[in-house]
Amino acid sequence: MKVAIVTHSSTFEDRAEAVARFFEEKGHTAVRVFSDFDHHGKRTVQREAENHVYIHLRPYTRNLSLTRLMAIRRFALDAGAYLESGGFDLIYFMIPANSFAAEAERIRRKTGVRVIFDLIDLWPESLPLRAAAHLAPILRWRNLRDHHLGCADVIFTECGFYREQLDLPENRTYTLYWCKLSGDNKYRASGEGIRTDSGGEPNPEKTGVHDAAAEDVAAEDVAAHDAAVHDAVIHEAVDRKSSCPEQSLRIAYIGAINNIIDIPRIAYLLGALNRRRKVIADIIGEGEHRDDFIRELRNRGIETVCRGAVYEEERKKEILSRCCLGINVMRTDVHVGLSMKSIDYLSYGVPLINSIKGDLWEFASTCGIGVNIPDDLMAMSQGDLNLLLDRLLAVAEDPQARRKCVDLYRRNFTQEAFDRTLERALEEQKLLPRSSIIA
Repeated sequence: MKVAIVTHSSTFEDRAEAVARFFEEKGHTAVRVFSDFDHHGKRTVQREAENHVYIHLRPYTRNLSLTRLMAIRRFALDAGAYLESGGFDLIYFMIPANSFAAEAERIRRKTGVRVIFDLIDLWPESLPLRAAAHLAPILRWRNLRDHHLGCADVIFTECGFYREQLDLPENRTYTLYWCKLSGDNKYRASGEGIRTDSGGEPNPEKTGVHDAAAEDVAAEDVAAHDAAVHDAVIHEAVDRKSSCPEQSLRIAYIGAINNIIDIPRIAYLLGALNRRRKVIADIIGEGEHRDDFIRELRNRGIETVCRGAVYEEERKKEILSRCCLGINVMRTDVHVGLSMKSIDYLSYGVPLINSIKGDLWEFASTCGIGVNIPDDLMAMSQGDLNLLLDRLLAVAEDPQARRKCVDLYRRNFTQEAFDRTLERALEEQKLLPRSSIIA
């Protein structure tokens, strides 16, 4: 079977590589159809890799702009022309771009190709434009996706929360959580991929920082290595009486520092904690609001350590193993049920300060992997705020919370968990034979 995996965004390429590897390990041909544009660096990049096709995406500088929308629409048409003539048996579209859905239906009607949609972000729902939600241009943008969902044989959503937001067919919709790719990805190992998981501007010299010998490492060996690294973090935490020293709370922020994180709410909460115990904010990442974030924290008397973008897993392990909490707080109008930064925290046993509703809220409520903070945090009474701070301190000082984080990560967010979900869905929908079941 010849499969195409399509995305316009460098941010989604890790997920596309995980899907491609799944099909390749089943003996199929997987062609990645990517753009030549680095979304975070806002620049065109020249890349070559086996079984990769790079289609030009017109550069843009602003994320919310007509130029970007027109560039993505043009990319969808150009990708559609390639896919239509490529002789594919199955096309796996990562959405957004919403315009992929319309192209998918056109190609399917013309060629009969099987189609999978993977809904990773909801646009325009996540824009701070609630007052404009019913304006004609916004509705047209949303309908580019919604009016064509019915053509897909299978629909994946990156979190269960999206299934609640959209009218999706229950009998062929599955939640496919992000997985954290290991260093055995040969395209990143050879320096061809763009890594954006730490939220920084990709550095060509740090792209694919893993040793090129990782190309030849078997998947089971990589999984064993990751398990050993994570176990070392857990043992270090459990051996201590608490997961942070008594004199301070080292709290991590990892990821892009952009307009969807709730800087005022983060600063308010850390400022309140800082009055109870000295807080050190350990910041891994870059973004257009980096200076605003640091200024707000320092105005609250919080010591900050700014590390910029960090790509090396061993370095991230070193930093995060010293942190007792991780910040996962977004604006209340952002429609997500999970975040990539939360998976990074969990993989290294860092309990969450969480505001995201849906999947992650439920995990924090039931699995002991962090504390949910309310939307009205800044309007809470002093008594209620004190109770919230007590809960945060209790989790920060509980070494077993780190073990619960890693246990949850292993159950839901590894490549093995990702592959199991793909396997089950494609078998149930008769896109893969039953004989290929993973043991």
